[in-house]
Amino acid sequence: MSPDSVAKYSGASPCCFAVGLIYLERMKKRDPGVCLTLANFQRLFLVSVMTAAKYLDDFYYSNKHWAEVGGITTQEINRLELEFLFRIGFNLHMQREEYDWYAEELHARVEEEALKAAQAAAAKPAVVPADEAESTLSARTTPSSSHVPAGAAAPARPPAAGGGDVQMDMDQHAGAPAPQHAHNGSKGQQAQHLQQRGGGSNMDWVYC
Repeated sequence: MSPDSVAKYSGASPCCFAVGLIYLERMKKRDPGVCLTLANFQRLFLVSVMTAAKYLDDFYYSNKHWAEVGGITTQEINRLELEFLFRIGFNLHMQREEYDWYAEELHARVEEEALKAAQAAAAKPAVVPADEAESTLSARTTPSSSHVPAGAAAPARPPAAGGGDVQMDMDQHAGAPAPQHAHNGSKGQQAQHLQQRGGGSNMDWVYC
């Protein structure tokens, strides 16, 4: 599950994603022991956006649909929703000024990250294709016919410096498998994990 898949399949209004993050910040302020990590952020983000959609949108999907979007069971998302509401003190209302300020902060952060990515891409050296590098080197090293004495054999053209290695590296890169990103596994594996975890508080894993 990723924020993109939640945005695609949840049907929530765009503002619900900003409001969901505000709810997470409220939970963090209310209980400083809560720690957002890569291991728990996806489920917390899912339940916070679902809560925002129920509070703000006129039409929203059922918990069963949200559970399918997140790859967890309906029973689990029901428990997470209830405990999440208690942990933020059922404080779902906010002033327009608070939302506008938070939305501006998010836009500024996104623009900052985009600028950093563009600068990093511009700083990378350009990769010259092997055939182009070979032809450029040949034009520099091979003497013209006007400087070769009559009857003399033209000197052998030296191999392109590093050309073969560049091509081999490009071939290996092209044949290499795509990197695998971390994911939460199939819905069946997640459901089995949730069932095995058993008793205790449903959100104990949010603590550092």
